[in-house]
Amino acid sequence: MTENSYNFWIEGNKQSDYENQIDTSNMVNDKPIYYIKGVMNTVYGSSTNAGTFYCINCVKVTIKDLNLNKNGKGIYFRGTTSVLSSVN
Repeated sequence: MTENSYNFWIEGNKQSDYENQIDTSNMVNDKPIYYIKGVMNTVYGSSTNAGTFYCINCVKVTIKDLNLNKNGKGIYFRGTTSVLSSVN
């Protein structure tokens, strides 16, 4: 997906709507989609080169130094706690 107003977007009302397996080989604007589930105590930074970031049921996750644009949601959290994020 490239040069769209909203390259990637997942939305739902119940937990089962988020039971997806999305590999980082899927790209938005030549950057990988990060769709992580159940991750704990992890830092994601600029080395990921992420184009969008979805955290599902994660705990103590840090997302920093990313430039996320042209997505429905640059970063999306569902069922996630203790998050620190700093992005452009």
